[in-house]
Amino acid sequence: MLLNHLKTLPAFSGNYNEDAVQFLKDITDGLNYAEFTDDQKVSIISSFVNGDARRWLLKNLFVLDSWSTSIEEFKKEFAPTLLKEDAISQVNEYVYELDETMLYYDNDMKEEQNLIYWKKKK
Repeated sequence: MLLNHLKTLPAFSGNYNEDAVQFLKDITDGLNYAEFTDDQKVSIISSFVNGDARRWLLKNLFVLDSWSTSIEEFKKEFAPTLLKEDAISQVNEYVYELDETMLYYDNDMKEEQNLIYWKKKK
């Protein structure tokens, strides 16, 4: 029964479209349900990561000496991807326009400057 439960737990590869925070929640819940200790979780997590996430894990094993440290370091490495994607999504809601020219007068000199400004897409 325990083996069947472990087979249902998600895997994570570190791709930009994967939700690292949700993976950590699911894997933690699943390992808690299976009653693994925190020390066991640190060892077992490698079974649930592949690709870039696995390479990162193997490279950083010396730092990941506890479950809480593993979680925090994992978030630092992979959760920012989600934040970047969210920021890009928000920026994509805006477009810039170059067609407005402003006139500035400074010390009797006329200066033209093209301004770039952002406005929300409709």
